[in-house]
Amino acid sequence: MIPSTYIYALFAIFFSYINAVSINDLEDYKIDLLNKKNNQYKTLIKGELNRDNLITINIISLFLTLLFAFLINYYALIVIIITLIINYLYSLKYFRLSDNTYTAYFLLVIAYIFIPYILGMIVAKSIFNEKTILFLIPLSLLSLSALLLKDFKDQKGDLKYKKITFLLRYGKNITCNTSLFLISISYILFIFILKITSIPIFLIFTLSYIYIFYIVYLLKISKKNLELTIINIVSISVNGILILILSFFILTDYKSNIFNLVLFLSFIFITYTYTLYTLLKNTLKKY
Repeated sequence: MIPSTYIYALFAIFFSYINAVSINDLEDYKIDLLNKKNNQYKTLIKGELNRDNLITINIISLFLTLLFAFLINYYALIVIIITLIINYLYSLKYFRLSDNTYTAYFLLVIAYIFIPYILGMIVAKSIFNEKTILFLIPLSLLSLSALLLKDFKDQKGDLKYKKITFLLRYGKNITCNTSLFLISISYILFIFILKITSIPIFLIFTLSYIYIFYIVYLLKISKKNLELTIINIVSISVNGILILILSFFILTDYKSNIFNLVLFLSFIFITYTYTLYTLLKNTLKKY
């Protein structure tokens, strides 16, 4: 049976994301009107919700996030409070750290990588040691490589409202090259930390990284009309690698034999690469 603290942690993270999205949608309304007017999830822009609705959702999600964190323990509550502070520092017009070229990505990595990871360790009562800290480094670099590319979707609004992102400050080539560099360092560190001795598993991880490296390279040389689709493929590719790594950890912890480990990881790899290949192929046909 799943311990109740695991459920509480899941809900705490879930409602903290709702809190982050709602405050961001409120503060970025004008920018989103230019960048994301066709986005089905932007309910404020589509008129499905008004500002008062989003403010109510933000307050309720704030309360529920704190409640579920409190039900875990005081350490979890401290971690979640830090998350909520980041949410407001990132988006509120009084601070707007999202407008800073560098602090924006730093805060996003903390909110999306460090906080869930640390909360998970608190719930699982894991010990913080050199290996757990080292694991966070390539995980953060991989996520940062994708976060740098998310701004391709928002160039029009960011430029008009002077939100100087890494992309707008340094241009497409440097942004893509930086992402490629981060992906490469992440791969080297993961191979070192995971200590993969099985050749089939090593090949699965290597091919996964080669795939995402190739997709980012395609973005670098692509025309503007292809950028949005390629960015989405990059995001899915990063998630695919994260699922591979987490699956590897879970199965090795449960002492799974090498055959089952290779079989399961191969299934994940083939499933998401074929899906992305089909998506990319169909997109290229249109142009």
